Amino acid sequence: MPRNYTRPSNAEPILPLPSNVNMMVDSAAPPGGGNRAATGRPFPASGSKTGDSSDSSSFLQVDVCVKDEVLHLGDECRAKMVVIEVQPEYGYCVLVAVGSSFMLIWKAMKVGHLRKKLQIKYPTMYSNDNQLFNCYQRAHQNTLENYPTFLMLLLLGGLQHPVVCAVGGTVWCLGRIAFATGYYTGDPSKRTRGTFAYLGLIAMLYSTGRLATRLLGWY
Repeated sequence: MPRNYTRPSNAEPILPLPSNVNMMVDSAAPPGGGNRAATGRPFPASGSKTGDSSDSSSFLQVDVCVKDEVLHLGDECRAKMVVIEVQPEYGYCVLVAVGSSFMLIWKAMKVGHLRKKLQIKYPTMYSNDNQLFNCYQRAHQNTLENYPTFLMLLLLGGLQHPVVCAVGGTVWCLGRIAFATGYYTGDPSKRTRGTFAYLGLIAMLYSTGRLATRLLGWY
């Protein structure tokens, strides 16, 4: 921007800055050297200036001070970041996720086999006169309802405690299998055989909570 630049009369108005933001403009210092009085940082090299390259006065450096921190526009942008390290043991969580998909396939096949045997046509979800089929269908459907929560806790919590989440995920899958085999007896009350699956879910929930508090810097 040249020194004799005149803002057009039809230009859009400049919005006022908040009270905690100060703008410091220094176009007098040469772009190839010198220090900023406000920040004590050198100007960028002459190759990075903006405007007409033949006129050194076209260089414009803008500093924005927000809450006692200086952001150097056109020079560098700094932000507070948190690094998440994926540990090698996280592979166990991925394997558990893959294994859980086979558990779902097994349950789907059980429902499909019984549907074909009893001649229950699609798209009938539940039978009006066959309780055993409804137990098979419900064992599969209930697992599908809880599956998104399981995957979320397994894969997020595993970033914090991969081994704990891998073990917890395995316990959950075994619990869902026990839940299904109880349902497959035709007696819905026996589905409580898989109640121990909640132990694995709680372990994954704890790990996910620890991840959240670490990202927020609470501990």
